[in-house]
Amino acid sequence: MPAPMRCMVLADEQFTVTLDLVADLEANFALTAAGAADLTLLAGIRVIGEPRFRQALGARPSSAELLGPVIWPELRRRALGADCGRAGLLPKAFEIESAPGLPVARERIAAGQLQNWAGAPADRDATVDPERGRVRFLNGPPAADILFRYFYGALGTIGAGAWPRQPADATLVLLPGGGAIAPGAIPPSGVIQIADNATYSPMSDVAGITTLTFQAADERRPYLVAAGPELIFAGAAGVDAALTIDGVWIGAAAPTRVVLDGSYETVVLRYVTLDPGGVDAQGNAIPRVDLLVRGVVDTLRIDHGVVASVAVAPGATLEELIIEDSIVAGGMALPATRVVMRRVTMLGVLDVNRLSASETLLTSVADVTDTQHGCFRFSSTPPGSRVPHPYESHVIADSPSLFVSRRFGDPGYLQLTNVAPEALQRGAEDRSEIGAYSSLRDPIRLDSLKQKVDEYSPFGTIPLYVFET
Repeated sequence: MPAPMRCMVLADEQFTVTLDLVADLEANFALTAAGAADLTLLAGIRVIGEPRFRQALGARPSSAELLGPVIWPELRRRALGADCGRAGLLPKAFEIESAPGLPVARERIAAGQLQNWAGAPADRDATVDPERGRVRFLNGPPAADILFRYFYGALGTIGAGAWPRQPADATLVLLPGGGAIAPGAIPPSGVIQIADNATYSPMSDVAGITTLTFQAADERRPYLVAAGPELIFAGAAGVDAALTIDGVWIGAAAPTRVVLDGSYETVVLRYVTLDPGGVDAQGNAIPRVDLLVRGVVDTLRIDHGVVASVAVAPGATLEELIIEDSIVAGGMALPATRVVMRRVTMLGVLDVNRLSASETLLTSVADVTDTQHGCFRFSSTPPGSRVPHPYESHVIADSPSLFVSRRFGDPGYLQLTNVAPEALQRGAEDRSEIGAYSSLRDPIRLDSLKQKVDEYSPFGTIPLYVFET
């Protein structure tokens, strides 16, 4: 979709009866000659909205037949115009399965405002409020588990998501369908893959890791729920282990920490979301998932990820942390760690030993111990920060108008607004924006669009640019 789906899109219905449809209803659905004659009078006329379509059919002498249980469902489904909003949705843009392999027909789904969970029409199976993410079943939810397929908006491919990632070739595929991941279900080595988008709860600790890649299949985004206050990935004793976690979203029912225990040469979090918490649609608090190093890690790399906070336990060691094209929604307390940040947006306080940062946006105070090494180039920090060798960087205080949204889950999460300072919107080395979405190069693409519009616009016209998303 070019923009977020709204109720008016899902509810846009336009009906046109064709002569071919009338002939098929006569041949295969026992439509009488009188009913066919009435439908023929409506052939080729576009009727906007189901109420008007029912009204037009109800005005015909054969209305009882046309609105009956045999003909009406076929008319509602097959007379729907291909260019209206409901019919023109992307394939499986929204789909409900009341049982495995049994989708609810699109014409049986209504669009509505479910702010108060009211307003379900009597002749539909379900009402959907796409703006609030709510679904109401007219006769109560089905007895079986309900499967939803939908598209969701995101500014860029950061964090876990159903987008191409080119993961490694799997050596073992876990059973799909969700459920618990029991202790021992994930072996200490190999490429272990989850093949679907299901919820896996609870997920138990993983022990004895030697060389392990734990990943989602390409274009999949499973949701893992930690079993307790800590989800531990423990390296095998006497081994410099290697761990890669790719494409998964880790959440919890209560505040939780993902713990790296043992000795690791490398740990890579790639396209991973450690839930930064927030508030859900009902106003309930969503627990956050922090990252804690409790062992010895030579290099920790976060690539296209979303994490809450990163910390090192007393007595533990994290030599180097590399973060690229990522969001850090909390702080980082790493007073003995070398940190490299490229194209990062960070909301919390930064406390590190050594820092090399480029195209990085910090909204809270940064305190770097070693200012003789490293750099802070094409980046931004608020007043009161101590950073090494700033170059083409800016001191800009945080403000409510800086981002479109600070609520994780919104399409505009940590996207710079159009009224953000120009130094942030075009402060990168390539004159793109500073922060996690720098690689999108939106300002550069906008400049290219303006040049083409200026080149080909008719003389005397003034273009107006409307930013829909």
